[in-house]
Amino acid sequence: MNRPRFPSGGRWQWTARLALLAVLMTATALLAAQSHPPGGDKRPRLGNAPRTGFLLKAYRSEPDGTQQPYALLVPRGYDADRPWPLLVALHGAFSEHVGNLRRVMGSNGALPDPPMVVLSPYGRGELMGYDGLGGQDVLRTIEEVRRDYNIDPDRIYLTGLSMGGGGTWMLGLQRPDLFAAIVPVCAVVDPRQWIGDGDRPLYDQAALERAMPTAFAENALNQRVFIFHGDADPVVPVSDSRRMVERFKALGWLDRSVRYFELPGVQHNAWDTAYKDGNVFRLL
Repeated sequence: MNRPRFPSGGRWQWTARLALLAVLMTATALLAAQSHPPGGDKRPRLGNAPRTGFLLKAYRSEPDGTQQPYALLVPRGYDADRPWPLLVALHGAFSEHVGNLRRVMGSNGALPDPPMVVLSPYGRGELMGYDGLGGQDVLRTIEEVRRDYNIDPDRIYLTGLSMGGGGTWMLGLQRPDLFAAIVPVCAVVDPRQWIGDGDRPLYDQAALERAMPTAFAENALNQRVFIFHGDADPVVPVSDSRRMVERFKALGWLDRSVRYFELPGVQHNAWDTAYKDGNVFRLL
């Protein structure tokens, strides 16, 4: 049987060397990109020009290997040579990341060009809340954005409405080192209100009290806080936000680093006021 014969040098040898070199260079570039710490490199991971506009992205979750989506809006004038602020927006129950991104921009139609990068995580689902895997999802998506874009670590802000407002209180106050300002809108503060009388003996009421944001409101010492709530809210009672306001008043921060906007006659849609015409961007 005749064996196939290959040239023993010349053009074939140089082609093989060039192919091997290309593989090594690609592998080196990928490893280098993956080794950059979050926010430590202005360039995207694979060295491509940063994409702008409305983007739908995803990452692979380490706990279960699933693809977790998030929505991103990058200003068309984004310039990687200077750091940009980042607004993280958390959706409410029975909602999702894409609709929420449109809502926080104050528009039901075309998305305007914001003065900062805007991130809307899926947070593991429309009813997951932002504890456990839901909270981890938010932090992981922030890492993704900081790795791909030049984000100012001193200007990362957090907002959310309803369930997302509760997530804003919890994550924002748990991570005051990360978030410079928080904007909870018609936010859940006391989840015990939805526990039926027959189920109350199943819960440790004292433990639930210690887990509420009122218990660690002091963590907002170096943050700015903007609170919005309608006084006719039939879903999340305005008393939730009033409890936080009283706590901040006792700390001496109300009308200083903390501002409260109670909206007369407004029901659960306080976000219409908070986010109208880019209002949240002007506040921040």
